[in-house]
Amino acid sequence: MTRNSVQLTPAVGPDLLATRLAAVPPLQLEALHRAINASMGFGASVLTWMRELVQWETARRRSEGDTPGPPRATTLDMPGAVLTLSVLVAVFQSSTGGGVDVQPTIDLLDAIRQTLLSLGGEGTPLH
Repeated sequence: MTRNSVQLTPAVGPDLLATRLAAVPPLQLEALHRAINASMGFGASVLTWMRELVQWETARRRSEGDTPGPPRATTLDMPGAVLTLSVLVAVFQSSTGGGVDVQPTIDLLDAIRQTLLSLGGEGTPLH
């Protein structure tokens, strides 16, 4: 079993799930389906932008000349972006080995969160 997989015990296994699913009214089941579909890309825009930030910083460190400013934050789903950052902090903290100082990365993620909140998700340059 992989680290991210979930193993259901018999007490809360497939039978319980089937019972709970059968109890959901059709309109609520349809609404749940729509909510799941709408959430499939949850956080994707902020992760794409953060990847561009990290690539920009890597290139800036390699370069000795002028580099343009960091990538702009495009229109983001703010609740999704903030939640994604919170999840990243938790995952990053739990995935690092003992003795590793993760505070600089945690501080960066917090600064990104604060910046996004101050921008309101608009495509404003981050300087």
